[in-house]
Amino acid sequence: MLLSIHILITVLFSICVSILLFNVENRSNFSSYVIIPLIVAFLTKYTIGDWDKGYKLSLLDIPYWITILGSSYGVVYLLSNKDFILR
Repeated sequence: MLLSIHILITVLFSICVSILLFNVENRSNFSSYVIIPLIVAFLTKYTIGDWDKGYKLSLLDIPYWITILGSSYGVVYLLSNKDFILR
C-alpha cells in the first residue's frame, strides 16, 4: 500500500514537472525529448527520492527509472504532437 502511494506521487510529480519544463523555451543543444526527461528524473530523485530505503542500489531502482523517464518522455511526446491530442 505504501509503495503504491510512492509510485503515484512519483508519476504525478514527473508529469507536472515535464509539463512545466515543456513550456520553458529550450535553449540547449539537446532535443526536448532527451533533456526534459533527464532533468525530470534528476529533480524527482533529488526532491522525492526513490521507492526503497537506504542508499544502495536495488532491483526496485530499475522500474523506478523506467517509470520516471517513460512518463516524462510520454508527456513530451504528447505535448509535441498536438494533432494527436486534438483528435
